[in-house]
Amino acid sequence: MANEASNQQGIDLRRLWRRFRPFLKKGWFLLVLLGLLGGAYGYFSAARSYTPMYRSEAVLSVTVSTDDNGGIAAYSYYYDNSAAVQAVEMFPYLLNSDVMRDKICQELGKDHINGNISASSISGTNFFVVGVTSANAMDAYEIARAVMTVFPYISSKINVNTQLVITEEPAYASAPYNEFTWQEDALRYAAFGVAAGALFLFLLSLLRRTALSASDVHQFFHVPCLAHIPEANLKKRSNQAQSALLVTRLASNGAFAEAFRNLRLKLLRQLKDDEKVIMFTSTLPSEGKSVSAVNTALTLASAGKSVLLVDGDIRSPSVKAVLGLKEHSSGLGALLQGGMPNLKCYEKTSLYVLADDEGVEDALHLLNHEHLSRVIEQVRPHFDYIVLDTPPCSMMADAAVFAGVSDRVVYVVREDYAAVSQISDSVSALNDMGSDLAGYIFNRAKKSSSHGHYGYGYGYGYGYGYSYGYGYSYGKYGGYNYKKDDGYRYGKDE
Repeated sequence: MANEASNQQGIDLRRLWRRFRPFLKKGWFLLVLLGLLGGAYGYFSAARSYTPMYRSEAVLSVTVSTDDNGGIAAYSYYYDNSAAVQAVEMFPYLLNSDVMRDKICQELGKDHINGNISASSISGTNFFVVGVTSANAMDAYEIARAVMTVFPYISSKINVNTQLVITEEPAYASAPYNEFTWQEDALRYAAFGVAAGALFLFLLSLLRRTALSASDVHQFFHVPCLAHIPEANLKKRSNQAQSALLVTRLASNGAFAEAFRNLRLKLLRQLKDDEKVIMFTSTLPSEGKSVSAVNTALTLASAGKSVLLVDGDIRSPSVKAVLGLKEHSSGLGALLQGGMPNLKCYEKTSLYVLADDEGVEDALHLLNHEHLSRVIEQVRPHFDYIVLDTPPCSMMADAAVFAGVSDRVVYVVREDYAAVSQISDSVSALNDMGSDLAGYIFNRAKKSSSHGHYGYGYGYGYGYGYSYGYGYSYGKYGGYNYKKDDGYRYGKDE
């Protein structure tokens, strides 16, 4: 039981770190900024509280006289250590007396003493040091000289047999004795700033509820995970980088290609004979649905199936960019506007592509169930499978229209990307429409394998939002070249 609890704790710590790490990568500049601000605050705080102090010192010796020959004043002086200690002990009391302070002020010509006077004995000797500290170097020096001037009075108060001899005159302090040490304060406040920033990012990471593993997705999907697609690291966000993310480009025995071959096998086992239309969607853009749809179509074509790949994102087409196609073509957008389609055969395979060069305007009015179902029904007899790359579910109602003409839906979930609440809402919407979910793809999984890490970076965005619901009606079938006897005419561009 103890081992089990320890294991669970380790898993929780790893999950916390995995949630925190993206925030740390993106918010490192915040930590640097807060560290710099904290260091600057520490510096200015130390500078504001720093007062340079100057010290002027004088060294005195203590001698004691003895009276020999019965009262004749014949002095023989000897050094007495205890006398020095006694002088030091009495010195503060004398200085604090009103008479002594008045004499020093009189000597200075001021009404107060701008400094502190202290005395300390030198151990093992009959010397003691009188020191004056002040924020003003000249004041410290002048006070020390004043003390030395009135020292006979001090001497007489200590002991009549004691004499104080100045062995070292006070000196003017050219530099403060207390250095300006700002480094410790700056480092302390800089560390506090970094720690505060890290805590802020950590709290944000706790609020971010995303899918970190396939088990997190199972709470929304009561369907199998069709594939774990490993993450890769293609730095360039270009068409070349996107076209490199193909099972036909990457090593055939790599984890990336193997994942899509397994996906194909699982799909083929599920699909019935009359189920041909497979829709790919996701919660948000940049989750990898286009790459997933393209590679699934490629693996189906490699198995000898005739496949039509339709770029259903007529607002922002991306299929051609993933495939690296540059030739002009007209796709679903042009078709819905009454144009003729121009199917592209991909590299002499059994994969045909129906994709537009650019996005179309007024997609909301073009897409409706009646028009789209007619298009699908006309092309269905000519292909073994039709793969639809559709817009994200949570951003627009286009996915709802495509779901109505699809036999199966494959949902793409990018690891640690969309919020679980968004995933749940999108899946619920698909279920409410009666969509048949084949399963989900857990994409860009950050798990190492024996083949290493694969990765890709790509993305596109939407600068608009639409709500569900299409209440638009059209007259005839948009002027498409449609005949009752031979159906919709389309041509394959070999």
